[in-house]
Amino acid sequence: EHDMDMVGNGNNNYKPVFRSGGAVELVQDALQYHRGVAVGRNLYIPNQKSSYTTFHETAHYYQMNHSGWGSVLKDALFKGSYGTPGNVEWAADQLFKVYGR
Repeated sequence: EHDMDMVGNGNNNYKPVFRSGGAVELVQDALQYHRGVAVGRNLYIPNQKSSYTTFHETAHYYQMNHSGWGSVLKDALFKGSYGTPGNVEWAADQLFKVYGR
């Protein structure tokens, strides 16, 4: 069994910070559009937290550490979607399918 609180538990500056609530939650509530967001080491997980969202955004954190945030953003915006093999969204989704619960 995976403890999602331990996913991505790195050290010092390399440890992601899981966040919820605040201004992001207010905007998402107003738009009625709730999803996770990874910005640097800040991983926003909506209040209706799921292990999928936690794992998926943690995967993006490691993708950004490996390739840089600009590369990950460019890939997410211009190289297809969850169904496109090789895309960062697809890769994060596949990691959950293999390792997540």
